[in-house]
Amino acid sequence: MDALLRGKYLPILPPSTFYCRGPVEVAEIGMTALQRDPDRRWQHATALRTAMTTVTKRLGLVAIAGITPVLIFMLVKNGASPAYTSVLVVITLAGLGLQLDIGVLGVIPRLHSRVAIIQKIDLTGAIARFLVLAAAPWLFFNASVALSVSVVALVVQYFLLRRYSATVIDFGAPQNADDKRAMVSFVRQ
Repeated sequence: MDALLRGKYLPILPPSTFYCRGPVEVAEIGMTALQRDPDRRWQHATALRTAMTTVTKRLGLVAIAGITPVLIFMLVKNGASPAYTSVLVVITLAGLGLQLDIGVLGVIPRLHSRVAIIQKIDLTGAIARFLVLAAAPWLFFNASVALSVSVVALVVQYFLLRRYSATVIDFGAPQNADDKRAMVSFVRQ
């Protein structure tokens, strides 16, 4: 009985206590979902989806604004052609977008303590990278091939995670305008 009471009243530790990677905004979304008081949790799945979408878009814009000019400068300075530079920038930004989505969607199986799902998705991505890299000696291996390998592995992970997340969240549900405004102000803080 004492253990039940401790579990009821002890503070819920943020994910950064155990798992240091990831944006603070994503951790705050997870902490809202873990609140003991039902009135302080997400009231419906569309509110959670709106929060996740808002965070992903914001982080994506920040990353694009920070990474793109640096990448272009480095490639052009080292003699890359404009076409090759464009290809590498597009592949890098696609991989970055997928990585952000994976990071945000990864909250869902963690909230449900689905360790097997998390391990399956991570292992599948690692196997996809390994198989392509094992074939690398027979390929002309350069930066665009290496980036493409990484993006293909991220696509595999993204679709596995999205498929699982669709069993928990209705991605097709309409967004509630009040929830969206609240999420945008929440993320801007």
